[in-house]
Amino acid sequence: MKALTKFLLLSAGLSVGSSVYALDWTPFLQPLKNSCDTRDTINLDNIPKKYKASVISNKKSIDKSQEQFYGVIDKQTVTLKNATAFGTPLSKIVQKISDGGENGSFTSLTLHFTNTKFMDSLPQFYAKSGKHTVKAGTKKMIDQSSYTIRGSATGYELEELGRVWVLTFNKKDKTITCTMASS
Repeated sequence: MKALTKFLLLSAGLSVGSSVYALDWTPFLQPLKNSCDTRDTINLDNIPKKYKASVISNKKSIDKSQEQFYGVIDKQTVTLKNATAFGTPLSKIVQKISDGGENGSFTSLTLHFTNTKFMDSLPQFYAKSGKHTVKAGTKKMIDQSSYTIRGSATGYELEELGRVWVLTFNKKDKTITCTMASS
C-alpha cells in the first residue's frame, strides 16, 4: 500500500510539473506551416478565449525607423507565459504590418522561443504554389512562369504575383519569422 501511495504522489507531482507549459498555441499558429499564411489567418487583436490565460500583455506601438521605405509600421507584441508552440516553450509573438512606402508594404510575424527545440519542427513547414511543394529546410528550387520557390537550410522563399513570402528559422535568436512583402 505504501508503494502505491508513493507512486500516486509521484505521478501527481510529475503531472503538475509537466503542465508548466500547458497551453499549446500550435492550433492558432498552424497557418504558418503552409506558405507563411499570416495576415488573413492570425489576428492578434482577436485571440481566442482559450489562449488568453497565457497572455501577459498585448501591446501595440508604431515603428517609424523604416518609414521612408515601408511607411509607418504597426507593431504588436504579445508576451506569453506558460505557452508552447510546435512542441517548444513560446515566450512572445511579434507582428509588424506596414501601410506601404517607397519599397511597398509588408507583414511579418515572429515567434520567440525559450530554447532551440523549435528547430525540430522545420520540416513541418512548406511553401506551396500550383502543384508544387517545397519543404522548409530542403535546398530545392522550382521555377515556373508564375512563381518560384527556393528552399534553404533555414526555410524558404516563395515569389508569386508580385509578392514574396519568406520563412526563416533562426537558431541563434530562437525565432521563426514569416514575412510577406509586395511591391
